[in-house]
Amino acid sequence: MDIVERHRPAAALVGAALLLVLIGGVLWWPFTIDDAYIFARVAANLVAGDGPVFNLGQRLEVQSSPLWVGLLALGAGLGADPVTVAKALGLACAPALIALLAFALLRARCHPLIAAAAALWLASNPDLWVYAPSGMETIAYALAVTALAVAPDLKLAPRGERVLLAAGILAVSALRPEGFIVAAAVSVAASWRRDRATVVAIGIGWAMVAALFVGRLAYHGALFPHAFLAKPSPLREAAPEGWLAVAAAAANQFYHLRSHLNEMGGVAAVALAAIALIAGGGRRAVAALAACLGGIVFLLYAPPDWMFGDRFALPYVPAMVYLAALGVDALRERLPMRPVAFEGTMVATVLLGVVLNAVAGARYRVEYRAGDLNPALNAGLYVDAGRWLRVHGSRGDRVLAYEVGGIGYGSGFEIIDHEGLVTREVAEIFAHARGYGVVRSGQDDASMRAVVEACVARRPTWFMVRSAAATARNLALGRPVPPTAALENIQRALLTSLGDSMVLAAMVPLAPRGGYAREYYLILHRAGP
Repeated sequence: MDIVERHRPAAALVGAALLLVLIGGVLWWPFTIDDAYIFARVAANLVAGDGPVFNLGQRLEVQSSPLWVGLLALGAGLGADPVTVAKALGLACAPALIALLAFALLRARCHPLIAAAAALWLASNPDLWVYAPSGMETIAYALAVTALAVAPDLKLAPRGERVLLAAGILAVSALRPEGFIVAAAVSVAASWRRDRATVVAIGIGWAMVAALFVGRLAYHGALFPHAFLAKPSPLREAAPEGWLAVAAAAANQFYHLRSHLNEMGGVAAVALAAIALIAGGGRRAVAALAACLGGIVFLLYAPPDWMFGDRFALPYVPAMVYLAALGVDALRERLPMRPVAFEGTMVATVLLGVVLNAVAGARYRVEYRAGDLNPALNAGLYVDAGRWLRVHGSRGDRVLAYEVGGIGYGSGFEIIDHEGLVTREVAEIFAHARGYGVVRSGQDDASMRAVVEACVARRPTWFMVRSAAATARNLALGRPVPPTAALENIQRALLTSLGDSMVLAAMVPLAPRGGYAREYYLILHRAGP
């Protein structure tokens, strides 16, 4: 209470930050990303006693977060809809993340106004608004990363710090597959010049992580989720071409690191982080720096992502903001400035940043509502298509598609995925091909043919095809669809191989207006036995 009375402007800014992030999350509540339905379907199967699988009988870890699936399964076991549970959990994690950042900065003896300004700036990040209610584990992972990053600076009781370190190591590793890299980096930083009990606590955390990996290997037959095989890193894709190709891929990854750093605050945030470390004599914020570096290592490895914003960099933004705020505080202590001038400058700067973020958020929302983005970012259409399949299909039907989340969740049918995310044989072809996009486009014809053969061999009952609106309007229900109707080369090859066995059963527009209004979703059904 005393700190609130002495720093009412700071308390007001923190309150505004908490309110802002909740309002942003509520505004984006109607939008659910397609991959969230993958988690929901796996959680529903787990509750039903079929195990943490997407297709029944196929022990394939298609989801990227066993802890997130476990939380959704807990909610589903209590009778709640797993999609609603996912969205509510993400929305709850957002204000918790804001509060944790402000609290950590205050515990690090940062000026309260700077701590509040950092919280408000983070709360105005439009990516945070989008991903909080998206159904994805992104914000929960960001909360776990931040908690682990600031744990040594919170000045908790020794036992509390050790419990937080051990639990944080397990949480980040179980929420995202790359979390073990962050956990390793923070473990080294947190154990440096610490007592033996801290090292033991870190060891306990890693023992739990080892148990997680053993369980994953025993049940799914792999140490990492299937996505690591289905969507390999550009570095791994370049490996068969020789060291020159790998060097070129690495240079390209470093080039794209610039955009990731911009998401984390840009060069200014990096400079302020360096000031914070120098001013602190290397005694504080070291774990936060390690978390950011661990994230950057993954960003250099990660394949391109189709989702909104920069979800791979977003979880490390709070740790970078934490470092930057400490850097601003170090400058404040060394630069001669009257308190009133300092506070006025701080508030004006943050409010300008909030306004700019709000403008960006408004633009994103217009793009969402206009349907000018990938429809999988708002996957209600796919869920509706899946429910249509369930009504018109039969038990045991198989669906060939690549928007596997909403269609799989809505239909309940077995999914054959020609992108390989839920089909092991296809993923293995992508893993040994010249590139993910190269196969889809047909530039690697041999690999594309292998994908087609693997999919056709599974005898799909339904086939979901993306087509241009002008082409779709000239097609007739109950008639075969020519290969030229498909927009993508790999779907054209699939239609060619399937021949006249597939006839048009229904068609739906992908969006009411905007860029994707020129595309239709064709629902094809097998005509014969």
